[in-house]
Amino acid sequence: MNDAGQGRRILIVEDSAVQGTMLRRALLGRGYAVEWARNGAEALKAARLLPPDLVVADIEMPVMDGYELCSNLRADPVLARTPVILLTSLSDPEDIVRGLNAGADNYLTKPFEEEYLARRIESLLNPVRQPDDQDGLTVRVAGRDFNVRSDRQQILNLLISTFENAVEQNRELVRLNADLSRARHEVEERNQTLETLNKQKNEMLGMAAHDLRNPLGVIMAYSLFLLQEDSSLTEQQTMFVTSISRCAESMLQLVEDLLDVSALESGTLRLRLGRVDLKSLVAETTRLNHPAATAKGIELSISLPDEELLVEVDRPKLEQVLNNLITNAVKFSNPGTRVQVILREEPDRMVLSVSDQGQGIPEREMGRLFRPFGRTSVRSTGGERSTGLGLAIVKNIVEAHGGQIDVHSEVGRGSTFTVTLPRS
Repeated sequence: MNDAGQGRRILIVEDSAVQGTMLRRALLGRGYAVEWARNGAEALKAARLLPPDLVVADIEMPVMDGYELCSNLRADPVLARTPVILLTSLSDPEDIVRGLNAGADNYLTKPFEEEYLARRIESLLNPVRQPDDQDGLTVRVAGRDFNVRSDRQQILNLLISTFENAVEQNRELVRLNADLSRARHEVEERNQTLETLNKQKNEMLGMAAHDLRNPLGVIMAYSLFLLQEDSSLTEQQTMFVTSISRCAESMLQLVEDLLDVSALESGTLRLRLGRVDLKSLVAETTRLNHPAATAKGIELSISLPDEELLVEVDRPKLEQVLNNLITNAVKFSNPGTRVQVILREEPDRMVLSVSDQGQGIPEREMGRLFRPFGRTSVRSTGGERSTGLGLAIVKNIVEAHGGQIDVHSEVGRGSTFTVTLPRS
């Protein structure tokens, strides 16, 4: 316990149980003897029975407020010199004038710091002694003594103007706080509206993509059938059907990606986990991408661990991740270069990387990679098309598995995409 109070008696006058308890606890902790009254009348009665060394009184109270209590104390010969601190919320500059007229010695604004309260009490219980031969007036501010040579009228005018300025600042803060509250409420309402619109957008996007998938699939299947089975097509007809087939394939891929994005953004993506040999999955997916790489004159190599790696994953979704990374590496690489797929096992995770010797990605554009439609300035080397959705889908699928994807790229030297997946 702090013994600064040395047992000196302080009378708290506060009708709020919360404020009164806080004041009492703070003063008891500093060694003061504390008595607590709930209103001015009760406090006046207690003070006349046992005079306190100091009174800390709220202004707004039932039965008898702080001003009336202060006036009654000053009218009592025994209590007239008892220091009084009034508690105020800085609601009106007239408060200080009414307090001065009532005989208050000091003010304390709510809410207040315990240290600030302690300094105020200490300065009133141990006032600065004015030397007989000293000009001016000695005052204590923030624990330090200062000699002020202004007359009392100047000092009073300054204090009142300072108080009035503080009141205006407090009113401005209240106004600003109200403005901020209104602005926050408006932002919350707009966010709610945007969330609803985004949900509706995803639903409509999903419905439209789903309705387009089947007819596009039919167009692509029939066009391939004509190219493979109908030898009576003229050269010009073959060119037209080939163009139709490629466009249908591109549109079907876009539709599939849109369906995936819609599911991811609407939170309807569901993983169907099963026990999968990751080594076998990587080997098979890489093998399926060999023809496309060979057609561009790109070497596609693979490095796998000796043992099988069993993990709980959604096989089709993870195959989609790997297929996207490999096709991207081939798509943006030049003939005569190499794409390397590496799978390795670490103590608590699996690490899968796809590296190419392609064009690389400018550092300033790296932030766009995993955003839907986040295209960069890098273009495919063989005229292949891209929806701009693949990497956004990859990132969401990987994170849905509790993993993460990182990329390291250097312009002119290539890129490496690394996927890490937890063992369980």
